[in-house]
Amino acid sequence: MASTIDSAPDLLRPAGQPLIFKFSTTATVTAGFRFAVRVYESNDATAGSVIGTFYITANADDEGYFDLSDIAEGRVAAPNTSTTIGTEEVVHTKTQSLNYPNQKALRKYTVGVQDYTGSALGTDDDTAAVYLLGGAQQISEGLHPSFAAYYPTSGNSKSWLTDRNLSGKNITMTMADEDEGVGVICHTTNLGTASTWAGIEFNLYKDGSIVQQRTFAVTAKADLDENYYIFPIGPANLQPVIFASAWDDDWDELRIYATNSGAAGGAKRSGTLVINRDCRPIKHDPVQLAWANTVGAYDYLRFDGRNLKTLATESKDYRKSVSFDFNAWDRQATPYHKTGKESYQLRNQLFTAEERDLLQYAFRSKNVMFRVGSGDWLPCNIVTNTYQVIPATSKTFDVSFQIELAQDIRC
Repeated sequence: MASTIDSAPDLLRPAGQPLIFKFSTTATVTAGFRFAVRVYESNDATAGSVIGTFYITANADDEGYFDLSDIAEGRVAAPNTSTTIGTEEVVHTKTQSLNYPNQKALRKYTVGVQDYTGSALGTDDDTAAVYLLGGAQQISEGLHPSFAAYYPTSGNSKSWLTDRNLSGKNITMTMADEDEGVGVICHTTNLGTASTWAGIEFNLYKDGSIVQQRTFAVTAKADLDENYYIFPIGPANLQPVIFASAWDDDWDELRIYATNSGAAGGAKRSGTLVINRDCRPIKHDPVQLAWANTVGAYDYLRFDGRNLKTLATESKDYRKSVSFDFNAWDRQATPYHKTGKESYQLRNQLFTAEERDLLQYAFRSKNVMFRVGSGDWLPCNIVTNTYQVIPATSKTFDVSFQIELAQDIRC
């Protein structure tokens, strides 16, 4: 007599969606019967350590159901930093090692089940494993929707963990010289799907021709989180990390893609990330917005309209007595606690339809960051519940909404 897992999600996918495991048993189900479910977490090929044990009551058909997302969703997420302890840098800057350090962007979860009637737990009767990232897929996509588009197995695969659309075989965006950003591809060979991905190729274009080319070799790693490969894609961090002194200040396009070779010229194993240079003149500092997307990495948008900054303060005051020997400038009403909130009204008057649609994912995200001009990346919250889109022409849109620095201003 034993329990079995009849259906389960498989392979690599986001954690924040229904991850339903269905159980049945050959035992006679009585009033005291339960399915004993153990959840294991690991960063390698083993099952790892138990992080929770649950007892599931059988339904009228003697079956049990368990949703792993209730446990795993908060345990994996897109990383905020990109290096090991002691050499941290914000992930969007990415000026150090290109491989992924030890953070929980990716983990293996194994679900084990066995019959339980009150005695001590023994060996699991059946197990099933899934590899999870941050993010979420929607109920409207059905139970256990396919994530195969993000496996780097062919030139027709999207592969890049982005919510931007794959049009033909390209993922297109616009970035200026001072913009930073990263892209992520997962090597899936040790994550349930064999891949011949072996390198990433960076091509810098000028006047329609390649003027510089760089490659970076990748391999499937035993430590699972090291299969989460972060690459610089913003011009500001591509220049020092990838191209160095070979960078051409008159570039007009970047093309980045995965290949089956650690050298140039290999067959593609991803869509091509096409970055067009934004060289429009602006009169004030732009704001770059980054957010953890629905597939476990980050997406970016640039706002170069007139982005208004507001500082609002609040305080708690008390009234103190002046001494018998007081000055004309002595204070009575005195604040003893005062903090400020910094907010920005972001605006872009020339969003494309694709950029407008991409912005919805920023509004859904729990981890949003911003950067003014060439300054530091800081955390923020989007305080506008809905965003206004004003059609400017048949192909562009005027978009405006408010963000707030997710840190108190000390006064």
